[in-house]
Amino acid sequence: MKYKVLLLIAVFFIIACDHESSLELLNEQEFNDSETFARNGNGDQIVFESGRDGNGEIYVMNDDGTDQTNISNNPTADDFNPAWSPNRKKIVYTSNRDGNLEIYVMNANGTGQTNISNNATNDSEAAWSHNGKEIVFVSDRDGNDEIYVMNADGTDQTNISNNLSNDGDPSWSTSGKQIAFESDRDGNPPFFLPDVFVMNVDGTDQTNISNNPDFLDGSPVWSTNGMKIVFHSVREPVSLFNFEIWVMNADGTDQTQLTDDNPAFEATPTWSTNGKHIAFLSTRDGNSQIYVMKADGTDQTNISNNAGNDGNPDW
Repeated sequence: MKYKVLLLIAVFFIIACDHESSLELLNEQEFNDSETFARNGNGDQIVFESGRDGNGEIYVMNDDGTDQTNISNNPTADDFNPAWSPNRKKIVYTSNRDGNLEIYVMNANGTGQTNISNNATNDSEAAWSHNGKEIVFVSDRDGNDEIYVMNADGTDQTNISNNLSNDGDPSWSTSGKQIAFESDRDGNPPFFLPDVFVMNVDGTDQTNISNNPDFLDGSPVWSTNGMKIVFHSVREPVSLFNFEIWVMNADGTDQTQLTDDNPAFEATPTWSTNGKHIAFLSTRDGNSQIYVMKADGTDQTNISNNAGNDGNPDW
């Protein structure tokens, strides 16, 4: 659950750093080691959240970090967890401007900001379906965090996970057939940390694919060819702050660490539109910044370079 990751980051800064805390069609090609993220032909913007204005705002920037622009411009509340629609004309995100967490949608330039969940409890962590017709999200309206699906206009909100444990961070496969998510239902006591699960879009066949019950796996995102899932993981018993970026096959095999072991957070990863790169947040520079690396973990580069805290990128 991304908001819990952000809370851990805030605690990390307060305790360790004393910084201010604030808060898809892939071509299967071999890596070209001579390319960098700024020359890879993505040609797309990254949407992300930033606390640089004193509250949470939604920003967009080019994939080389240039032209960072606040598009939500909502100084009285916090907006976060943004995600592009498949046609890149809309952005779904979470906002607390109504006194609770609600799912909002806006145009790519920030206009037309609309509450589509309209629920008295908390709704968050939204992601689009492969065709842009539906949105998957997390809601606690049933007393725990559950995975819900609704039409893109907010109608027909339906609980599809239906589990007494906490489920979060859903990601829709580009085939449109499955949803990846995190769940703490198989976690060992005393912490009951989450694993990565997949299920059919109607909620059937819920399957633990990361099977790491003693530690934490979460924030899964499908590659655009549906063959890989990138996620963050804590596999060091010494510290819950040691989040790292991992990737695995869509069936959970070949789990591979991409970022280096260090005491910083490396979390909330997302794929580039052509699948050659991964964006993620990292605190290795003392605050939370947006980094980009090649899909094999090489060439890790800070592209946001801001004194505030940036996070939760979506490419």
